[in-house]
Amino acid sequence: MQGMVRLGVVLSPWPALALGMVLLSLAQWWTAQAPAAVLAQMLAGDALLLPRAVLVWAAVAWPVLFLPQRVQHWALALLGTLSLLALAGLEVYFSVAGVPLGRDLFAYSWQELRTTVAGAQVAWPWPMLVALALGLLVLWVSLMRMQPAWLVQARGQAVAGMLGLCVAGSGLLPLQLADAQADRSALASNRLGFFVGDVLSGQTTALPAASGEYPFEHAETTPDTLGPLLDLDPKAPPNLVLFVVEGLGRSFSGPGARLGSFTPFLDELAGRSLYWENFLATQGRTFAVLPSVLGSLPFGPYGQQAIAHDNLLSLLQAQGYSLRYFTGTDLAFDHQGAFLAGSGVQAFWSEKDYVAPAQKVSEWGYPDGDLMEAVVARPMPRAPSVTVVQTMSMHTPFTFPEIAAYRQKVEARLQLLGVPAAERDPYLRQKDIYASILYTDEALRRFFARIQGKSEWQNTVFVITGDHRLPEIAMASRIERYHVPLIVHSPLLRAPQRIKALSSHFDIAPSLLAMLSHRYGMPMPQRVHWMGTGLDVHPQWRNLHSLPLKQTKTELSDYVSGEYYLAQDRLMSLQDGLVTASEANPAVAQAMRAEFAGVRANLAALERSDRLVPESARQARAVYSEAGRTLEPGQRARQIEGVVVSGVEGRLTPDGRLNAQGVFGVQGLQKSPVFVPLLVLTDAGGRELAEASGQAMTLQPGQSQQVTLNLQPAQLPAGPLFVSLIVSHPETGRPIGKGQYHVPVSR
Repeated sequence: MQGMVRLGVVLSPWPALALGMVLLSLAQWWTAQAPAAVLAQMLAGDALLLPRAVLVWAAVAWPVLFLPQRVQHWALALLGTLSLLALAGLEVYFSVAGVPLGRDLFAYSWQELRTTVAGAQVAWPWPMLVALALGLLVLWVSLMRMQPAWLVQARGQAVAGMLGLCVAGSGLLPLQLADAQADRSALASNRLGFFVGDVLSGQTTALPAASGEYPFEHAETTPDTLGPLLDLDPKAPPNLVLFVVEGLGRSFSGPGARLGSFTPFLDELAGRSLYWENFLATQGRTFAVLPSVLGSLPFGPYGQQAIAHDNLLSLLQAQGYSLRYFTGTDLAFDHQGAFLAGSGVQAFWSEKDYVAPAQKVSEWGYPDGDLMEAVVARPMPRAPSVTVVQTMSMHTPFTFPEIAAYRQKVEARLQLLGVPAAERDPYLRQKDIYASILYTDEALRRFFARIQGKSEWQNTVFVITGDHRLPEIAMASRIERYHVPLIVHSPLLRAPQRIKALSSHFDIAPSLLAMLSHRYGMPMPQRVHWMGTGLDVHPQWRNLHSLPLKQTKTELSDYVSGEYYLAQDRLMSLQDGLVTASEANPAVAQAMRAEFAGVRANLAALERSDRLVPESARQARAVYSEAGRTLEPGQRARQIEGVVVSGVEGRLTPDGRLNAQGVFGVQGLQKSPVFVPLLVLTDAGGRELAEASGQAMTLQPGQSQQVTLNLQPAQLPAGPLFVSLIVSHPETGRPIGKGQYHVPVSR
C-alpha cells in the first residue's frame, strides 16, 4: 500500500503536464491558423506520445521520493515547470523556424547557440504564453494544496493501473499516425516526440559499409555547358562574383512564384540572364552552403576537421586568381571562416571590419545594404579574381534600416501582384519577413547600379543563388525548403535564357571549372570528389542528376534521383516546378533506399577520413578534353515511365480566351494507353474555375506530341491564375500519367 502512495506522489503532476501539452498544441494550431483536421492530427499525436511520456516521467521523477517529504511537492513542481518550459520552447522554436527541433541542437557549439538565440529576438506568440501560464497554474495549484491521505492512496491505485496501460500501449501503439498524404504537415507532428525520436534515431541507424577508402573519388567528366553561352575574352579569364543570398526561395522569387514574387530587381535581372527555374539548394540551413557551392563537396565537417580536398577557390588560386569574401556576420559561425581560409582566401570582410555609419542590427551582424556598400567600396583586385558575398538580412529577427518604409512597400507589392484583400492576412502577419526580402532585393539593385558601366566589372560572371528557402513562411511541400533560384548574369552573355532542367548547388563549381579549363587551358584534377556533374542548360524540364539533400546538420533523409524523390523514406515523383506527388512503386522505392543508404554510409566514413582523393590523384592534372564528358551520374538517374507532360505554358489573350499548350510524351518502352489531354484552370487557392479537353490519342514509345487547348472562362477573378495539363482516362477522367500542374498564366 505504501508503494501505491509513493507512486501516486510521483505521478501527481502528470494530469497538469498532460493538460499543458494539449494546451500548447492548441496554441500552436491557433497561431498557425491551420484547418481543424490538422488539430485532430496534433491531438492524436499527443495521445500517442502520452503513454510513453508517463513512463519517462516516472523514471525521471522517482528520485524525488528520496528527498524530505516537506519538499517533495516543491521539487515535483519545479521539475514539472521545467518540463512545460521545455515543451513550450520546442513549440516556439517550431513556430519561428518552421521545422521541429531535433538532434541538430547538439551539432552547434555553445557560442553558436548563444548567437542563434540572441539573434532570433523571438517574441513568444500570445496564445503560447496563455497556454503555458494556464498549464503552470494548474500544475502548482494541484501540487501545493493539501490532500487527504485516502485521496493520495486512491490516486496511487488508479495510477498503477494507468502505468500498466501505458506499458502495454507503448508496445502496441504506433509512434505516430500513418501519413495519409505524401507531404504531411510538420505542424501535425508532435514536437517532443520528434525531438526524442530524432535523437534516438541518430544512435540506432544501421548503415552498410562504405564503398572503399575514397568512396567519393571518380573521374572528372563535367562538360562545359556554360562556355558556349558566354562571349568570353580568349585572353583574359573572367572575374567570378558569387552571391549566396540568405533564405532566398523560389516560392517568393522569380516568374510564376507560388506566393508572388517579392524580388522585382532579381526578376528583372533574371530576364536578361541565364535563369534556372528548378534549382535545388543542397541543405535546409546555411551550414553546408559554402562547401556545396564552392566545392561540390559531400557533406562533412570542413573547417572543423582537416579533410584534404580541391575546390573552386583553391584550384583558381593556383591559376593566379585572387580571392575575396564579404559578409556582415561572424566568420566563426558554422566554421565558415576556417573553411575559406583553408581554401586560400586571405582578403576577408566580416562584422569586425564595419565602421560608422554602418550599424549592427542584430546579434547576427550588419545588414545587406552595408554589405553591398562594402563590396563596392573595396577596390577590385588585380584580374582575375573570385569574390564571394554572403548576405544576412533575410534571417530572424528580420531587422534592417528603414524597416517601416519597407513594411509599406509590402502592401504596395501585394497590390501590384493583384493579391485579393481577403487573401492578404498571411502576408501581413509576416510583414517584416516579406519586407526583408524587398530590402535585400533593393540592396542588390543598388549594387548592380553602382557597378554598371565600370570597366573593372565588365569581364565578370555573376552567380546568384539562395543558401536555402527561409522556413518561416509556410511551405507547400518538403522539397520547397530546398527550392531556390539560380541566376548567372554577365555582360558577356550571348542571350538570356530560362532553363527548366534541374541542377543544384553541387553543379556550380564543377561547371565553372570546366568552362575555365576548356576556354583557357587551365589544368584541373582528373580524379575528383564532385557531388555534382555540372549545370544542365536544357530549356525543358528534365533531371539527369542524383543527389542527397540535408535538412539540418544531423538530418539527412532526402534523396533525389532523376524524376523521383525519396522524402523521409516516402517515394515521390518530381515534375516541372518541383511539384511532388506520392508514388506507389515498390521496386523504385527499394532501389532508391539502397542507393541512398550507400550514400549515407560513405558520408559517415568521411568523418573518419583526412582526404577525399588520394594525394597522387589530386596532383594529376590536365587540360579539358571532350572525351567522356557527360551530365549523367555514374548510375543513370531514374526517369518516370509512361505518359509525361512537359513544357506547359498558359496565356490569356486580349479577348479573354485562355490558351494552354504542352508536350505529351511517352517515356519507357511501352506504348501508351488511350488518354485524353485535360486542361484545368484554377485560382491561387486551387479552386477550379473551368476545364477543357482534347481528342483522345495514343503514343508510341519515345513519341511526343504538342497539344494546344483553349477555353473561354465566363468570369475570371482578380489575382494569379494557374493551368494544369493532365493525362486523363477517356471514360473516368482520372489521371493515368504524369501531368504538369499549377503553371502560372501570363496575361
